[in-house]
Amino acid sequence: MGNNSSKASAKSSIITNHENLLFNNQTANPSNQRNFEENAIIWLDSTINSINDNIKIKTQLRQTINYLTTFSDSDECVDYLTSIETERIYFIVSDLLGEIIVPIIHDFNQVESIYVYCSNKNKNVKWTRTYNKIHGVFSEMNLICDSLNKDVLQWANNLIPISVLSSNANDRTNQQEASFMYFQLLIDTLLEIKHKSITKKQLIDELRLQYKNNNTELIKIDEFEKTYDSNEAIKWYTRDSFLYRMLNKALRTYDIDILYKLGFFITDLYNQLKQLYSTDKSETKIIQVYRGQGIPNEEFEKLQKNIGGFLSVNNFLSASINKQIAEIYVLQENNIQPVLFEINIETTKCKRPFCNIKNFSYFQDEEEVLFSMATVFRIQSIQKSDSTNIWNVKLILNGEEDEELNVLKEHMENDLHFDKPSNLHTLGTIMLAMGEYDKAKQYSLMFIDDTEQENVSSMIQVYMDLGQVYDNQGDFDAALIYYDKALQIQLNLFPSNHPSLAVSYTNIGLVYCNKSDYVQALNYYKKALNIYELSSFSTNYTELAKTYNNISIVYNKLGDNTNALKYNEKSLEINLKSLPSNHPLLAASYNNIATVYNDAGDYAHALKYYELCLQILLKSLPPNHHYFATTKCFL
Repeated sequence: MGNNSSKASAKSSIITNHENLLFNNQTANPSNQRNFEENAIIWLDSTINSINDNIKIKTQLRQTINYLTTFSDSDECVDYLTSIETERIYFIVSDLLGEIIVPIIHDFNQVESIYVYCSNKNKNVKWTRTYNKIHGVFSEMNLICDSLNKDVLQWANNLIPISVLSSNANDRTNQQEASFMYFQLLIDTLLEIKHKSITKKQLIDELRLQYKNNNTELIKIDEFEKTYDSNEAIKWYTRDSFLYRMLNKALRTYDIDILYKLGFFITDLYNQLKQLYSTDKSETKIIQVYRGQGIPNEEFEKLQKNIGGFLSVNNFLSASINKQIAEIYVLQENNIQPVLFEINIETTKCKRPFCNIKNFSYFQDEEEVLFSMATVFRIQSIQKSDSTNIWNVKLILNGEEDEELNVLKEHMENDLHFDKPSNLHTLGTIMLAMGEYDKAKQYSLMFIDDTEQENVSSMIQVYMDLGQVYDNQGDFDAALIYYDKALQIQLNLFPSNHPSLAVSYTNIGLVYCNKSDYVQALNYYKKALNIYELSSFSTNYTELAKTYNNISIVYNKLGDNTNALKYNEKSLEINLKSLPSNHPLLAASYNNIATVYNDAGDYAHALKYYELCLQILLKSLPPNHHYFATTKCFL
């Protein structure tokens, strides 16, 4: 939390990570802090740093939510609050400041609930009734802590991230497929990577900093370090501790650094479920389990639009054998749809493991089934109960989803040139595909440090990936260094007309084009073109179309519109024959043709092709992708 905040002063302090911070008024810079959990408390009180009893209160609050930030200045508090993106905020405010700040922050999405702390309840009851996020007016902090506990427990059941994929391939966008499959690929990669003991030690060290002065959690951390065994992974996951909260947030937010450090535990938990599932599935049977929760309106609409499609749970998912128990957890609030999942399972045909964990849970009095993260269900039906106003969502888990999704998964793995078995470079490749360039660089460089240089095929691809990362980040000299490293290995391995060399020539040409050295760019592009047109290897029409496209760009930059259109038309002709109608390479062809017309002053034709390009990008790329800004500026 607070990674983007640039402000801090003596009027605010973050109660985590810094020695003695709990006991004095030192300033802490929010940008240096990181919250491992979903929840955070902000406490605004003009006397926060002047009353000694507040020290005990801070300690008390952190037993419920570890991450506590205090402010005595309203403006600084609002500035900090607006910087928060991935946490739910439980906001405590004194009566003196409440009437001022509550109207400002009440509708912030990140603010989950508000608690007014005062000495005179009657004085504040009237104005607080206007705001539904205010969960009470309290004269004692013990009562606030009780309310906090109840609210946190209620919401813990509802932050289950999901991905939805239509059953009809024609209805899917590339963006939808990518979002759905990247998580599947990420989980499989984490499960295959060999995790080192040093990573666990680094995790323990970070945990001790995160929970500094929180004795309740520090005791659990010490116990985890000294006694943890892989056969007790389920027990640790079901315990109310740092581990459960940290893993859930990392899975929800795709925090790859935390997921990597937790990789040993994720693997242990998955393998324990797998072992128990293998033991239990010897006899074919159909079982029914239930899960009650609330789902935000936007997520629920996705479910409604994709009946018959697939739902992937991007977390470990618990469900109850008892329907009545599950119904207790159904949440009915504003902007939240109350949902009861009914899951029908054919036990012998599931790719991802699950099992009844009653005998392995920290709480052995509960009949609970735990599903692995990335389990994929089919959405069978959605109906609303007239009597309870609860949506009954029927899911099926019978293995039929595997065949369809495996084809899609293999296609993506081939496109991304995945290493087998998975390794740190695989993580880097996924991050590159997702546009997370710093993470892609981080894990690719870690792979190089950790790998024998004799593994030439892997080194070629990791050098290419690093070249692409640096090129996308505008560090063209570094990009050329890594692309050249890949090329030198290829020149020693392959004949001069091998398509792999054409790929490297194209990559180098792209960098020179980005450097505005168009003569050099054209030189390398034509080297690639000669290989694709004359090679005895099977022609890769997609790569040939890309090369025509790249050459057209250079001719346009050089002011040769005739050749620019000529090569654009060659590229478009191939792409229209060989690619789906929403493929990004078609968008590239349309974009380049539009650019030629735009530079020639033919704005009507330019606008036509820019619009064709944008229509494809809207279907095929994430909404925050940098290509959108480039295209929209011409419309």
